[in-house]
Amino acid sequence: MAKSPAAQGNQVDLIAVLRGKTWEELEAIEHAERVMFPDSIRFRDRSGAVREIPVMVRVLRADERRKARVEARKYAADNGLDADRDQDLCVAIDRLHQLARAIRDAKAPHDQHATVGMLESGYDTSSLDELWERYEVYADRQDPRMEITDEAQFWAALGVVAKVGNVLPLAGLVPHSQFNCIVFGARQALLSPTFKSFSESIDSSTPAS
Repeated sequence: MAKSPAAQGNQVDLIAVLRGKTWEELEAIEHAERVMFPDSIRFRDRSGAVREIPVMVRVLRADERRKARVEARKYAADNGLDADRDQDLCVAIDRLHQLARAIRDAKAPHDQHATVGMLESGYDTSSLDELWERYEVYADRQDPRMEITDEAQFWAALGVVAKVGNVLPLAGLVPHSQFNCIVFGARQALLSPTFKSFSESIDSSTPAS
């Protein structure tokens, strides 16, 4: 049986746990030339206890995402949804179609675990939303681009950005490292004497309510 990323009922931040794991700790396997990650669909039973159904998750390739998108648009149209008016529902349907292709049986030969209809009617929305968040982490971790893991690397990245005068060097980082690098730079700016002086001048010029 595939192991889940956290023990049953564990309330820790699963996304943070996954992002902090090494590739070996994720316990990824390779089947039919595809990388798969052991995970589970988590839900609460009538007693409130968290239950888990072990599955494998594989990151979709471009052709699979395209097919999922086409199917999702047809599904939305057949159900009377408008892409502009019902944007939130259309996004959810798109994710559902991607998940249906990404979630595989825990045991070999790791066939598709469930159809879109089975996922939609068989699991709570919150359970699928949670798994989607972890799917995005797996996609991130499978990205061959560089991941920043310590402060020295943040400073090095900011130094390159400052030297070339644009943010294009950040394109060489995985998405969450791009975001973290920008946040790190902003936090460092808050510590500068210039920002402190600017902040004080803004506060002093703001009339009291």
